[in-house]
Amino acid sequence: MGWYIGLGTIPLAVLGLVFQGPIEGPARDLWLNATVLIVFGLVLLLAEQVGRQRATLGDLTMRDGLVIGGLQALALVPGASRSGSTVTGGLFLGFTREAAARYSFPLTLLSLGVITAQ
Repeated sequence: MGWYIGLGTIPLAVLGLVFQGPIEGPARDLWLNATVLIVFGLVLLLAEQVGRQRATLGDLTMRDGLVIGGLQALALVPGASRSGSTVTGGLFLGFTREAAARYSFPLTLLSLGVITAQ
């Protein structure tokens, strides 16, 4: 799982560097932040409803790690929750709530190095 957590931080690092200017500038709008927060809350609700919630951490693949890591990069948009976007991604990929959270939170903690470097 450690390799998958490391793999999941790559999309965040790349997208953070590429979009650093817009993230620090125009994306800091209060209305955008509020809209993103509401939309991501609704997407989490949808993931809760449609996700199969059968897969465990033992079912995690490299593809899953990259997809969830890519969704973590959505949190570069102000108003989006880093852990919320990764848990939502895990639910959409069919992981149980517990498995999605167990993968999400170490991934979120590992991303602090990337965030601090920017």
